Amino acid sequence: MADRAINSAVTRRGFLVGLGVGAAGLALAACAQPAAPAPTAAPQASGKFDWMQAKGKEVRFIGLKSTIEDYWEKSVPEFQQLTGINVKFEAYEQAQARQKIATELTAGTGTLDSFRTTRAQDFAQYAKNGWFEDLTPYSTNPQKAAPDLDMADFFEGALNSCKIDGKVIALPVISGGQCLFVRKDLLEAKGLKAPTNFDELEQVAKALHKPPDVYGFVSRGQKSNAVSMFAVFLHNMGVDWMGKDGKSPSLNLPEAVEAYKFYGGLLKAYAPQGIVNMGNVELTPFYQQGKAALFPDDLSFRTQFEDPASSKVVGKTAYVNFPAGPKRNTPTIYIYGLAISSQSKNKDAAWLWTEYLAGKQYQIKAMVAGVAAGRKSAWDDPTALTAAPKDWVETAKWTFDKGDDQWAPPVISVPEARDIVGLPITVAIEGGDVKAACEKANSDLTALAKRDGLL
Repeated sequence: MADRAINSAVTRRGFLVGLGVGAAGLALAACAQPAAPAPTAAPQASGKFDWMQAKGKEVRFIGLKSTIEDYWEKSVPEFQQLTGINVKFEAYEQAQARQKIATELTAGTGTLDSFRTTRAQDFAQYAKNGWFEDLTPYSTNPQKAAPDLDMADFFEGALNSCKIDGKVIALPVISGGQCLFVRKDLLEAKGLKAPTNFDELEQVAKALHKPPDVYGFVSRGQKSNAVSMFAVFLHNMGVDWMGKDGKSPSLNLPEAVEAYKFYGGLLKAYAPQGIVNMGNVELTPFYQQGKAALFPDDLSFRTQFEDPASSKVVGKTAYVNFPAGPKRNTPTIYIYGLAISSQSKNKDAAWLWTEYLAGKQYQIKAMVAGVAAGRKSAWDDPTALTAAPKDWVETAKWTFDKGDDQWAPPVISVPEARDIVGLPITVAIEGGDVKAACEKANSDLTALAKRDGLL
């Protein structure tokens, strides 16, 4: 979910259109190398803070090659002028970047200072090995924290996604999340309202289910691909993948079994045949063609549904908060943060680079350029939201504030874990023994976590 949505150039263009930044923004998205952001005056120093406090130092950054890294790289000259710090900027394809970061941190050379990170992919391994620098002392020190930092301005869910045991180990710089797409024209025709809880979700799906013309509810059914969409059902039933303590795999709990049965049951009853082989690639155009009434997925898909060149549902979609479950009301989000290596020899310089990219003014500029920010002020800025519909904006803000970013089990071997926990989804859709499938998934996840050294 996260990697696809965040690192896709198509998604970035779609986000720009959704924000309504106009022709200049669209031209930026279309370029292989985005134009450099306009220079911004340095925030006024407050107290003892000085952007030049690490002048002459160097920061080596490794990122995941994407249009977002392209945008950051264009900002390097401005940062260097502001701080006197040289930035050695590197970006690699995702698998290569993660392997390179892990290899260098394992070697302990201290030559890597800063990197992009996300909980589901990295936190288990990096925290276990002590590779994260605790940023809390930096963010609370007036000599190190710029006036532009303002930690209270981050969405609560986004900031919590960058914490381990209450310590801030990264600053949110990119946000993504899930909402429910609802055919409001079909609702109005039936005199119904958008669902706000699981019971209503099933009721509305049933009421609008008129196959083969319209299916009541579609969502990812393809095993590992479905995990990031199923996560919200699990969490809203009151269950965490690995338990509250992160050390107690919980897929065999009655509430977890119920979550699998409910998700699989919705797809069995109200989705088209073959849903077990469908992911977002197949379902997005399916919704565009008017074939689905309810569809939960990534917020950025809005622009594809509102594109008159490819969509039959232009103006017919409501963008609403994901419905609450019986135990929680927590949407799924995915957050990327900037972290500092605990081995870095230039931590103060790396911190300035981190807080610069995460600062208020930079995040607003990035938002205008199509990078979904993790800050409230960026989502409230009129220059970034000139044409975005109110329900989409409000749903995004609520999602980033309330969200849970554990869209996959927090282990080191994430792809393998997704296959394990995705199997009961298939079993549920096909009407098999869900309880037995959950027992097996829980046993296999426990074994995997032990192999990863987490239990």
